Amino acid sequence: MNLAVIQEPGNNIQTAINIGHSLRAAIADHSNGAMGYREYQILESIMSEYLGQRQMVMEQGMRLNHLGSRYTLHKSIKKLIVLGFVAIEESQDSRLRPLVPTEQALTLFTNISDRIRKLVNK
Repeated sequence: MNLAVIQEPGNNIQTAINIGHSLRAAIADHSNGAMGYREYQILESIMSEYLGQRQMVMEQGMRLNHLGSRYTLHKSIKKLIVLGFVAIEESQDSRLRPLVPTEQALTLFTNISDRIRKLVNK
């Protein structure tokens, strides 16, 4: 890659790097460093379903195979619950319990949005 292209005015590579740093900092700040990237990706999936007026149930969360085994996913979802980012609603069938983002999760994504907006508008 030509270094001159990277350094051209208006190139957004540095902005992208700054957004990545800011995203990781927001996650660390809101979870006291306890949320890993896998948990964040699961939370992002739960939030996407929520914003689309759909619910993700435990069984769907455990089918996010690209993020790990069922055991690993179950453990990560439980961690999100313990950290207070996800609530689980009771159901007759434990596999169909809806996973719901909490106010803490909504605050995290609002903070991420604000950080990105500030970096992009620099």
